[in-house]
Amino acid sequence: MHLMIVFIINLLLLMFSDMDGFLNVFLDIAKEEQVKKLHDLLGPHLLRRMKSDVLAGMPSKSEFIVRVDLAPLQKYVKH
Repeated sequence: MHLMIVFIINLLLLMFSDMDGFLNVFLDIAKEEQVKKLHDLLGPHLLRRMKSDVLAGMPSKSEFIVRVDLAPLQKYVKH
């Protein structure tokens, strides 16, 4: 996730000459319209994929439940 933040910051620096340029466009980032505008600006540059789409040949998950007795110390602590 850290790498994604660095990528976004670098992308914004390329789109705007400086921080003042960014702040002039996105003065009140708490407003919904400002957030949508930023999403629209960054959206084409970000790729979101599902793991199943990337690893199409991955077998489905198998789950096995193996029941075992408690160890003597676990039995002691339990009671």
